Amino acid sequence: MVSEKKHAITLVVCGSRPSPFLKAVDDTNYAVNFIFNNSGDFTIVHPDPSKRLSYHLELFNLLEKKVQEYKPLSDILKVLASAFDSFNPLKLPPIINMLGRYASHFENRADQHLFYMQLASIFHLNQMSIYPLFKDVPPVVVEGVKARTPLRRYIIEIENKVRTSEAKSAGENAEQENEPGQPSGGEEIKISTTSIVDAQLCDSIREPFDSSAGVVIVPTDFISTYLIFTCSGFLELLNGFSKKITLISPLWVGNDITPAEREVLEILGVPTRWEPFMALVGDAVDTVIIPKSEPEVDVSSLQSAGKYTIVAEDLSPAKQCSGEFFQVVLDTLDIDRESLRIDTLKERIDLSEKIASSLRQFQKLF
Repeated sequence: MVSEKKHAITLVVCGSRPSPFLKAVDDTNYAVNFIFNNSGDFTIVHPDPSKRLSYHLELFNLLEKKVQEYKPLSDILKVLASAFDSFNPLKLPPIINMLGRYASHFENRADQHLFYMQLASIFHLNQMSIYPLFKDVPPVVVEGVKARTPLRRYIIEIENKVRTSEAKSAGENAEQENEPGQPSGGEEIKISTTSIVDAQLCDSIREPFDSSAGVVIVPTDFISTYLIFTCSGFLELLNGFSKKITLISPLWVGNDITPAEREVLEILGVPTRWEPFMALVGDAVDTVIIPKSEPEVDVSSLQSAGKYTIVAEDLSPAKQCSGEFFQVVLDTLDIDRESLRIDTLKERIDLSEKIASSLRQFQKLF
């Protein structure tokens, strides 16, 4: 853990896409805990061990961020990823796919948590500051006529099909295979979220959460936001927190709801507009940061829908990456930036030694 810190903040990260805000949080200089939603994790089973994949996208997005910050490590992993990328059925970024291959070696819950901490120790100076949100939760699945598919895998596969169809249409000026509003190809599907409602939170998140000076919830899609706020345990955790909580909008220009996500939201009966959606959140947060582009009438109705404060900001990726936006978020938490600063010299651990140690521990897997 970090030493001699006055305060820390906790970021609850959820959504299959990485948040640009994370780049604004320089956690080598500031005390930050990360809690990632793992309710969307899923596995691709294959009789060939070299083609088994286990995806933890919220965690992998955090780790890829750390890779980008350290170029020597980034160069090494890109070379390794090219070797592991021969089987990439979901067409995910090579490093993400490589991590999925590595994660497939850890099957039971205890090993999964060991895996989380081992990766955190390689990529993160503060070794114990990345935590899974849920202790053990079965994946939310889509039940179709032919098969049961984990929800996140279903969305990725449908979006890949739509992109392929659009690419063909662009060159041939042909009619797309998937009509707007029917990304599933017309197949009737059912989705049950009962597994998430009473899911148990991971015990290890209690201490960092309770000791934080503030909490920021950082989602990147409506579905993931809906799932975590559906969990009674998560709402209880938020309602029992004595400091301030800020929720950043999962939508901004360039990160709109996709057709596949919209289909899922409609099946779940989840509203895609702010006011009815915030009824799900209730009074569990103190501030909601929304895109400045929201129509004034929506802002007014949203303001009257709850006790939270509405802050309208430019949520473009470039803005969210900035120190200026980080300061806006800290202001909503009533936190002074300097109170989060840590002495990185006392926390510096040789990265190559950490990598070598972790590889020695898991060398039997390879």
